Amino acid sequence: MAGKSGSTTKRPRRPKGFAVGPVRVRVIRGPHADDTARWYFRGEVYEAGSARTVWTGWGTVSEATMAIAGAVAAGLPDSAPARLPTECFETVRDLLEVWVGALQDRQDLADRSKTLGQRAATHVARVVGDIVLARLSIATLERYRDARLHEGAASIVVFEELKVLRRAYAWGQDRGVVTDGRRLPMPKLNVKPKHPKVTPSTAQFWRVVDALPQPWQRNLAILMGGTGCRIDEIASLTWDRVDLDRRVIRVANGKTPREVLLPPALVDDLRPAEAAGRVLPVTRRTATSGFNDALRDLDWDALGMPHFSSHAIRRMVLDTYYASGADIGVVAAQLGQSPQVALKYYRQATEGQRAKAVALAGLGERV
Repeated sequence: MAGKSGSTTKRPRRPKGFAVGPVRVRVIRGPHADDTARWYFRGEVYEAGSARTVWTGWGTVSEATMAIAGAVAAGLPDSAPARLPTECFETVRDLLEVWVGALQDRQDLADRSKTLGQRAATHVARVVGDIVLARLSIATLERYRDARLHEGAASIVVFEELKVLRRAYAWGQDRGVVTDGRRLPMPKLNVKPKHPKVTPSTAQFWRVVDALPQPWQRNLAILMGGTGCRIDEIASLTWDRVDLDRRVIRVANGKTPREVLLPPALVDDLRPAEAAGRVLPVTRRTATSGFNDALRDLDWDALGMPHFSSHAIRRMVLDTYYASGADIGVVAAQLGQSPQVALKYYRQATEGQRAKAVALAGLGERV
């Protein structure tokens, strides 16, 4: 690119996990300082709910495959579930690489949670990955905070990245591979949103629905606006989880598996389209990324409103429920939230709602 000199060496792509017979193989750390094609692999077998390590070592993908295939042919060693090798936990990067691998194996987390955790860990490893774990201090974390803010990262993003580091550190302590028993400190950070949250009115929402270019984008918006579901919950929805007679959809891949009651108007819209397979005629990835791209590309000035994100539709549903006087427990169950989360992160009382509350309370009136 014009205006830049010198060259940068891209970090080689981390090999994906693979299987050799009953052995599941994944990269633990790397690449090797002397050979970027070589990584530190671990081969494990899963028995009775626990993992047993049968092979570890440096090598290329081909070398690791051949070594493990030889171990399988010779008969896997019979030993107790292995302790994670402490040699892999010298630096922050070592810890995070193993933690991310364990994160991907978890069956109780949504894919989005895994992606966000990996993304945060990548930033942490890039900035402070070479720091030896024993030297990880509040000063190091403060330098990380300042470096990321200087790069332009939002304070809430930096806060989440620091939380991931603390989570990985505690994970290592629980498994005896981080020997320092202290609780990793959290540096002071003034957390504030990079951009103010915009929650549309119902009228603004429908103007945006009409402006979306693709029918599936309009349908996705209508489903979100009628249920309050997260975008990924609608993007992955299949017809076998839609019961129009009972007026419910079963959300299975979200944070809280639940049944969401459908409004009558939405049932009427869905019934003619009922079929097999996916509710939306696109993949989940296309639905989530394509919908957000479509929102970004709208002419918001012509629409006469500020830009809002897909998640703002969920906030709109929440505010609409509360404006109608709905019980917080009922709303939380419908949207898959705890009442505490609903109040803390989503409730944005408008001036009109506050004025109504003051009037109904009769504050300041002589009795």
